[in-house]
Amino acid sequence: MRQITPGAAVKLARIAVGSLAAVEAIATAPVLRLINDPTIIRVPILPLLPRVTGSAVPVFVLLWAGAAVAFAAGFMTRTTGSVLLLVLGYILLLDQQTYSNHLYLLALLTGILTFVTHAPDAAWIMKAQITIVYLFAGVSKINPAFISGIVIAGALKPATPGSVAIPDAWRVPAFLVPVALATIATELWLAQALWSAKWRRTAAVIGAGLHGGTVLLMTNVQPLIVFGAACLATYPLFFAAEESPMEGAGSAADLHQSHPKES
Repeated sequence: MRQITPGAAVKLARIAVGSLAAVEAIATAPVLRLINDPTIIRVPILPLLPRVTGSAVPVFVLLWAGAAVAFAAGFMTRTTGSVLLLVLGYILLLDQQTYSNHLYLLALLTGILTFVTHAPDAAWIMKAQITIVYLFAGVSKINPAFISGIVIAGALKPATPGSVAIPDAWRVPAFLVPVALATIATELWLAQALWSAKWRRTAAVIGAGLHGGTVLLMTNVQPLIVFGAACLATYPLFFAAEESPMEGAGSAADLHQSHPKES
């Protein structure tokens, strides 16, 4: 991968995050309608938070998608990013059934891209954030349930004819335990390898393979696609040219394209 400026890498991240947030708006719309069904058990995170109901759901989703598309396009990014962040925050705090880790990651990245106006600073914070994501993911999996392979087995696609899936004969501890251990080791390794000039190219390939593999082999694909794409969107930041303090003005100019002056 060729070296790019921090401003260009941040811009790419903004385009990806906004686009993914728009996809998430469409995917979340049915859930918003579902949790308003009186027969569905509600598990509110903030009980006093008002719910979007009835005809307000399409309006809310349109606002969400519109802000996300505008943010991705670089239109009044401070304003559209703020609106998008408020919408994502609302969804995260609304109910346990609307909260998700990939949505939380999108909200964090949106906040950074909206309010950190200096490209090298924004790039560094997002790199630190994705490092935390991989580190937490690896450490949180160090438990008997995951290491036993039960969690992976429960998330795998059924082995049907013609599908890309792990055969039933392989869904045994002898195969799944090494896979679980390899997953933990990979995530912990990615947390530091992306920072290494020696290893970051290899890490980028392995990281893409890790996220691609989960999408191909596991159920509930849509959240995995959004989460994986959000993680991969930060990879160019690790390849951006390092800058000295004297070069900061140029980086600020690059990012200014991502945060155009608003009237």
